[in-house]
Amino acid sequence: MSHNLGRLGVAVAVCLLAGGLLSVQAEPARGPVPVEPALDVLTRRDDGLGITGGQMGLSALVSGTVQLVDGCFLLGGNVVVWPFGTRAAGTGITLPDGAPLKAGDAVQGGGGYYQPDYRDLRTIADDTTVHRVVSCARKTGVRAVAVFNSYSNGPIRKA
Repeated sequence: MSHNLGRLGVAVAVCLLAGGLLSVQAEPARGPVPVEPALDVLTRRDDGLGITGGQMGLSALVSGTVQLVDGCFLLGGNVVVWPFGTRAAGTGITLPDGAPLKAGDAVQGGGGYYQPDYRDLRTIADDTTVHRVVSCARKTGVRAVAVFNSYSNGPIRKA
């Protein structure tokens, strides 16, 4: 008898499906969710001098127009390392003194230029930041890194 009940259940299910009373709906297809690339705001190691102490730093003038390419900030076509305390703010950055910058702003300040390699950059940033600098250089194809001095040497100004 249980064998007959099993056949009856299958027959009822087939009838319901055929009659449209029982329908199986596929879940709607969902495309990939667009994701904005994370902004990589690369900063110097904290030298402990804050924005007012000390006068040690590189002696070159670092200048150029801020660009945002593949989630990396560039300055004049170079990957840029900002002073400690700089942070992402929407699609731009906020400098340690609270001044906002966005792509298209021309800026200048004290600093210097490095090759995008691990050995040289370890003198100004921790290993994680150095890796991110080298990664940004590779994915954007740039050959130099613009490095701003810490704010103890003077602020970055719009040019």
